[in-house]
Amino acid sequence: AKNGDTGPVDFGAIGHWDFSRGLEDLKGDMDVELAGTARIEEGALIVDGNGMGKTKPLEQNLKAKSLEVRVQLDNLKQRGGGAMSVQGLPGEPFDSITYSERRALRWMPGSSGFRRTKDFDGTDETVADREPVHLVITYREDGTIQGYRNGLPYGKSYKASHVEEYAKGNSQVVFGIRHGTNPGGSRMLHGKIFEARLYDRPLSYSEVASLAAKRRDFVTEKEVLDSLTAAQKNQLSALEEQIAETKNSRAELGEGLTEADVWKNLAHSIFNLKEFIYVY
Repeated sequence: AKNGDTGPVDFGAIGHWDFSRGLEDLKGDMDVELAGTARIEEGALIVDGNGMGKTKPLEQNLKAKSLEVRVQLDNLKQRGGGAMSVQGLPGEPFDSITYSERRALRWMPGSSGFRRTKDFDGTDETVADREPVHLVITYREDGTIQGYRNGLPYGKSYKASHVEEYAKGNSQVVFGIRHGTNPGGSRMLHGKIFEARLYDRPLSYSEVASLAAKRRDFVTEKEVLDSLTAAQKNQLSALEEQIAETKNSRAELGEGLTEADVWKNLAHSIFNLKEFIYVY
């Protein structure tokens, strides 16, 4: 972590911007540069429709991803502004947490020519002009896109035809604009951005809920797997193969263990591995 960025909630972001602490990327070297009237004021990045923030280029290729931002709007009637986007350096292609572009009062995943955009069919925004809201959009390798608002799924996920890949050194993150290199036009957001993170994987529902609440009171599946030794991982793989065989046999017989029983047995087996008791 950079500059002691060791807060209680950290799920491996590749970029972290806490604007109460300035424009520095607290995880890497994607520091933010301001353009137009954008400014830091009262612990937030102020974007008034004529200003934006843009980072230095990405330090790795990015495909599967999650965008996370905590933002407050100046008003609910504005249309088409982006709170946080990842884009190619020319301003295209892009994927964005966008407000009220296709449908008034709705958050949506903005994208180049709407090629990856469908409506989540979430609820109308009613409070973001009075208090900050926490927003996350996740993008899976298979094209599945899911939105979250204040830790809960926002509408329904959907599957796009593809997920855009952003090249190291030729892509960046922008704030306060849907996409582009300079402030101006209907792409601009009017509001305050307090904090944002970029991830190189899709966050899980439980991780998003934890981030929204700023609490870390569980261990993720990824952390458990990362903590296992090679021998433990081999044993886990063998157990998973046994589960697959059991499920196939059950399907052929039409009876036997329920799926809940199978997963219960897997969890029991993992936590009774001789080596596993020394992990924590």
